[in-house]
Order: sequence, then C-alpha cells, then structure tokens
Amino acid sequence: MRMNTQQFFDHLPTITEELSYEDTGTLIDMCDIFSMSNNISTFIIDFAQQGFLHVSPHPLFLLGYSQQEVMNMGYNFYKEILLPEDFHKHLQINKIGFGIFNTLALEDRKSAHFAYSFYVKHKSGRKILINHKFTPLRFALDGSLWLAICFVRNSPYKEPGDVVFSTNKGSKHFRYNWDTHKMTEYYLENLTPREQEILHLSMRGYNEHQIAEELHCRVQTIKNHRQKIIQKMGVHNLSNAITMFSSVF
Repeated sequence: MRMNTQQFFDHLPTITEELSYEDTGTLIDMCDIFSMSNNISTFIIDFAQQGFLHVSPHPLFLLGYSQQEVMNMGYNFYKEILLPEDFHKHLQINKIGFGIFNTLALEDRKSAHFAYSFYVKHKSGRKILINHKFTPLRFALDGSLWLAICFVRNSPYKEPGDVVFSTNKGSKHFRYNWDTHKMTEYYLENLTPREQEILHLSMRGYNEHQIAEELHCRVQTIKNHRQKIIQKMGVHNLSNAITMFSSVF
C-alpha cells in the first residue's frame, strides 16, 4: 500500500492566520526536560506546517534514526516506521478521533487526550510496541489546533489497540470499537471513589497484595473491586481499564 502521510492532516481545518513562533523555544526546552526526567520520548506536532516542530533526542521514538533525520523527514518519517498493513487503520483512527475532537467546544478541546498502542519498525527491522499519547498545546485565534505534544513510551501491554479519547473538563470519554470501527462513549462517573483509588494505585504498578496493604483491607476485597471496575467500564481486563483511566488522569 502506498502511504500518503499528509492524509493525517485532512481532518483538521487549515490555519490561514500568521502565527508567531518567537516563544516556542520555551516549549521545546520543556519538552526535552520532560523527556529526560521521565525517560520517555516526546515530540511536538505543528499542524500549521504539517510536520514536527521538535522531536526530543530520546531514542525510543527515533527508532535508530538521528534527531535531525527525523526532523528532515517530517511526517514522511511514518513511512519508515509504520507497518504498511496497519497504515489504513491509523488513518481510520485519526479520522474518527479528530471527528470527535472537532465537535467539542474549545475548552473541552484544550483538555483532550488521545492515546493508543501500536507497532513501529526500528531501523534495524525489529518491531516495537509503543504507547502514544497526544494532547493539544496551542490553538490559533479561530480555535484551530496549532501545536500538540505527544508522549511515547514502551507499551505495557502485549498487543496493539486500546484506543481511547477523552476530555477532562467535558467528562467525555470514548473507546475505539475494533468490530464496528467507531468510537463508543463510556463513563467513569459510575466508579466509586474507592474504585478510582484502586485504579490510581494499579497505574503506579501496585499488585493486589500491595493495594490491600495500602488501603488496609483484604486481598479478596481488592479482587472484588477490580472485577466491578472491569464490568462498569465494559472492558475485558484490568489492563484495558487502566489504559482508559490513564488517558483521563
């Protein structure tokens, strides 16, 4: 399949106003500081120029290429790292995700998160499963998305997927359904404060015994809570629940 990476920008309005990049150096510095302190890759997408404003030197997202090589390639970099058989799937997710994004009020768009796990190909040829999280940074005066920051880490899951989209202020949360190829809304409001507390601890890597000790209760109680969380969120396992929950908090 021929990959046209400019299609990733088809679902956002073109920015026509003149933009000032004078203070973006601060954003770039903060991007690199966050990358180093958290040991993850970060990069900034420039939707006005349809490319990267900056890519951190962390090696995970560079995938064997130099920082300058990736900057020079721009979005054509994805031709090198995406699996050809998955390209259409990425376009579909992009189209649906931004379809929801464009319907939101500006304040909700400012607090939006979009995350999923997918395979990328290292320059050496080996496949790596990464988790990619996207959040807006700046908007043009007319509300069009201008800059967004992305966080890339090794995926904690064994398979690609777990596509989630959410806004904090609007309390809107969506998960991609691979059977219907649509985003379906789900609700975190049904979780009790204790269930949310358990999810927070699970995100930090606590196992059932550690959570029970932290919350001063029996292990079986934690197991029961986890089962209710899975049922309420309509997912198959706790890993899916954590992915959905972490996209919001």
